[in-house]
Amino acid sequence: MQVFRSVVAPWPAATDATRLAQRPAASEASPSISISPVDPALNEARLQKYLQALGAPLRMGQDAAHIADALVSTMQSIAQERPDLANAPFDFKTAGGALQVAAPDLSAIDRQWLEATLNANTSLLSATAQFHDDAVAGYAQWASASGHTLTPEESDAVAHKADDLTGFLTLFANLGASAAKGMFSDGAYYAPDGSRVGFDQAPTTANGFLSFVQSARTLAAGSASWIAPDGSAHYGVLKSDIFANAQVIPHFFPDLGDGLGFSEIA
Repeated sequence: MQVFRSVVAPWPAATDATRLAQRPAASEASPSISISPVDPALNEARLQKYLQALGAPLRMGQDAAHIADALVSTMQSIAQERPDLANAPFDFKTAGGALQVAAPDLSAIDRQWLEATLNANTSLLSATAQFHDDAVAGYAQWASASGHTLTPEESDAVAHKADDLTGFLTLFANLGASAAKGMFSDGAYYAPDGSRVGFDQAPTTANGFLSFVQSARTLAAGSASWIAPDGSAHYGVLKSDIFANAQVIPHFFPDLGDGLGFSEIA
């Protein structure tokens, strides 16, 4: 079905003096309006592309949950094999299909050991690659909906930009901080095994990350108990998937205000 805008009919030829006298001055004449049919199918296709792009942060949140699951065994190995590094802050990101560690306070040897340990985890490599690819796909879908198909050179540039989108341990820290806002600030939360539940310990160390994952899993299961300041116990008071937080996951779309640039929009 085609939709048309209304059109102003042109003035008739001035063959009648009376009608000519009634014709408004040129400055008062209504301008003619050009019309063109609107293709609903085309608009729907563009809308679907925009919606797919806007769904990227939620998909990336699911990817982040998979990254956390895959990372547990590696963080346990770090804490057991190198207890001297169990509380050492570091972060990592994707870099051309591999994982790259940033640890300013560690020696080059320790950083390289952490990097090799992380890259030996094939499940972790797969999960981080999916996060990266979903970020790039969201960017490409938004560009396509806006009428621009990325060239191979642009696609390469976007892929490199996606590598720098976030450090994964920093992302977990941000997710934990956001989740903490929904928890009571007084009293204390506990897992069924009696361990504390909370996000006050930064997940940017091996031990901190393992505490983060335990708290995230307890909240997801809804199995935390809350002990109020008066000592009373309350069960099932909070159930939350902290990874389903599109506001914290980095948004990676073209900046249409400046053309097809490589801008991250938070």
